[in-house]
Amino acid sequence: MRIYIANLGKYNEGELVGAWFTPPVDFEEVKERISLNDEYEEYAIHDYELPF
Repeated sequence: MRIYIANLGKYNEGELVGAWFTPPVDFEEVKERISLNDEYEEYAIHDYELPF
C-alpha cells in the first residue's frame, strides 16, 4: 500500500506539493517532504495504491 499526502494549503493556492509514502509513515518525514511549517500546517491524503 502507498498513499499520496499533499500540503493542503499549497493545494488550495493552486500548487501541488506532495509525495508518496508507504505506511507506517514518520510524520517528521512527511513535514519535511511536503513543506509543512507554521504557515502550512494542514495536509490531506489525495490518492492511494493497493496491491490488488
